Amino acid sequence: INTTLAGNWEGALGTYFGKEAYSGGVATTQYAHKNTGEKETYYIPENLKKVTLTGSMYYGAFSMIKSLEEVNLGDNAKKISDYALTGCSSHTRTKTGDGVKEIGRYAFYYCTSLKDVTLGSSITSIGGWAFGYCGAIAKINYTGDITSWCAIGWLAGLMTECVEGYS
Repeated sequence: INTTLAGNWEGALGTYFGKEAYSGGVATTQYAHKNTGEKETYYIPENLKKVTLTGSMYYGAFSMIKSLEEVNLGDNAKKISDYALTGCSSHTRTKTGDGVKEIGRYAFYYCTSLKDVTLGSSITSIGGWAFGYCGAIAKINYTGDITSWCAIGWLAGLMTECVEGYS
């Protein structure tokens, strides 16, 4: 299944599909409450592979969806919040639009299959451990210039210094 969601996504994606079991749905425990860190179990289509989001992605929105392979954010998206895609172990590709300015802490944490990352030139902040335990990443494609890349306040263990030849 490929789906497009309009606007900002402020809750767990599971709220879109519901808490009732159904044929073809798989129980998925997601971060549901930013202030408490509580989790809820929702049923997500077992064959959900790609999501395109026109707005921002908030706390834990897509966390723990094991089937999800690709997430793309449009130019109107401004933020990928903390824990947004944590534990999406099949997730292989992400592309942010040029409007995204911030990637939160642990946003892609334990996306162990993530290989292809393209970040728009508007990124100004990447939170700690945003790409923690994403060992499949060979490189991050950044659409801005080297000066802007080096100005991003993090580089969370991926680089110890900015060098020419970035991509």
